Amino acid sequence: MDSADLPRGVSKVLDPVLDRLGNTLLDNLYSGVIYGSAVRGDFVDGESDVNLLLVLNRSTPEAHSAIADALESVAGIEPFVVSRWELPRSRRVFALKFLSIKRHYRVVHGEDPVADFEPEQGLLRFLCEQALRNLRLRLTHAFITFKGDRTRYTRLVIESLAALLTALSDPIRTAGHDVPTAYADRPGILGETYRAETGVLTDLLALKKSGRRITEDEAAEIHRGLYQLLSQALEWVKEQWPDQEPLV
Repeated sequence: MDSADLPRGVSKVLDPVLDRLGNTLLDNLYSGVIYGSAVRGDFVDGESDVNLLLVLNRSTPEAHSAIADALESVAGIEPFVVSRWELPRSRRVFALKFLSIKRHYRVVHGEDPVADFEPEQGLLRFLCEQALRNLRLRLTHAFITFKGDRTRYTRLVIESLAALLTALSDPIRTAGHDVPTAYADRPGILGETYRAETGVLTDLLALKKSGRRITEDEAAEIHRGLYQLLSQALEWVKEQWPDQEPLV
């Protein structure tokens, strides 16, 4: 397994894990792929996760236990495990994720599972809208049910921030436009494209960095800003692809 030329912080975390995985999974490990910040160039040692796609010839509970053992004493690795034989269907169901992987990835073991991936545009459009609607539903549910604990709501929002920025970016990419790589550089183009106020995203990025606790009123403002932004993004999706039909 080869992690040469990756950032030192990545290799330090990854090398022993790759060795253990190779020794325990043996020929069951069809492919290992690093993706995201570790390859993109904005990895921050001690803060960023190492995203690791593992494609197994046989995805079994025993193999999952072996992976868990290999990762047990190592912090900062985020595994994504799929079966080789279900890879075509997994790539379709998780088309946006695999397309994101394909933008910045490095094969560190075995075969390349994404080089030939070219998803259908209709599928991508459907998944873009689904992701936005799921996030809006999830945040609305959390704001209502966590009424007595706004800290919990804010924690969920912070944990969902990467997914939120990705979901807001994917429709723009799918429409053929460029989106900045760094999350901090995205609010501008998101606001311009969706004709929406995106200050809430800048505030959340700063809040994530500071770890500051927020007040009840601030939580309400965050929810209002996110709900309006997601709603504007969905309106834009409907304008761009008015004839979109649900996929069956």
